[in-house]
Amino acid sequence: MRDFLPNPTRQPTPGVRRAECQALVAGVAALHVRIMKCGAGTLIRSRIGVRMAALLSLVLTVQGQAATKWGITAGCTIRPTCWPYYCNGVGILSGPGFSQDLGTNVATTVSADFATAAVTAEMKLAGEAFFPEFKGTNSTANTGLYWASADATVIEGYRYHGLTNKTLIFGGILSGISSGPRTQDGLQAQLYFFRSTNFVYITHLPTLLYETGAQVITNRSFNVAYTNNGVSLSNVVAVPVAPGETFYLYASLSLSVFAQGAQCQSIVPYQVFCLNPEGLESESLRTDFPISVQTSGSDLRMAWQATRRACVPESSFTPTGGTWEPVTNAIAANKDGNVLAVPISSNEQFFRLRIQ
Repeated sequence: MRDFLPNPTRQPTPGVRRAECQALVAGVAALHVRIMKCGAGTLIRSRIGVRMAALLSLVLTVQGQAATKWGITAGCTIRPTCWPYYCNGVGILSGPGFSQDLGTNVATTVSADFATAAVTAEMKLAGEAFFPEFKGTNSTANTGLYWASADATVIEGYRYHGLTNKTLIFGGILSGISSGPRTQDGLQAQLYFFRSTNFVYITHLPTLLYETGAQVITNRSFNVAYTNNGVSLSNVVAVPVAPGETFYLYASLSLSVFAQGAQCQSIVPYQVFCLNPEGLESESLRTDFPISVQTSGSDLRMAWQATRRACVPESSFTPTGGTWEPVTNAIAANKDGNVLAVPISSNEQFFRLRIQ
């Protein structure tokens, strides 16, 4: 657990204690917002005087927030096949959809008397990094021609904090069955790795590959159809990295059945793994993310990036030797990050973010 929000722009100085932080001051008129930067982390200090009205447009930014590039997306659908997909009072049915969910697992399922579809994606922690695991099953009834589909995509960012260049060995394992009569039916798993340059969160793979500047490092695909029903597929890829480098994993599992009385499902979960993960850290678990500070009306607004870690804002009237109390104001959270608004006080206050 980190007591202070780390400062990403400065490394700890040997022998420097928290009480000996060097302060950078930015102030206008009677308002002072002091960003305390030291080896232990970052403190925010605020004070407002009598001339508040002239200060409302002041914006102080330590480092701006970037759009979140990791998350889980999933969905499933079943369809009768008569045009326009509305037969005997039943049209297209869909399970709960997830778009860039920032948790560690999602599950979606839909069922009717003519078909079922379901898929789950779960992030498994190994050391300091998350790796995805998928499960899914689709089936159709033998009373007509139906289509059942389900898919889940995980995008996870990683940073390598080792001291020397390294080649990471990633891999995937897919085992499943498919009784659909078409080669397009069955299970398809994708495993892609991208450089951080120009990478954006897009789960539609053709768009990501051909309509953005995303740079592919390497990739593998796994397919189970009726031609290799019951097979277990596995393969590995090499991802070379340098110290401090960030890269992105794109992993997905799609299941499709377009047949009468057919099914496809994973026998064991589709797993993505790394054989040598030492020095690898998930972007969603980083603790050295920046914080931005700005005034908004009579509030001080503090923002930090999305994270899978629990973050507890705390305040005190003195940075050392005092009592730190949790800030009870509600935190507004979405896929782009977290925002905390606190009233600007006439008393001097210090704020910190405790990361668990």
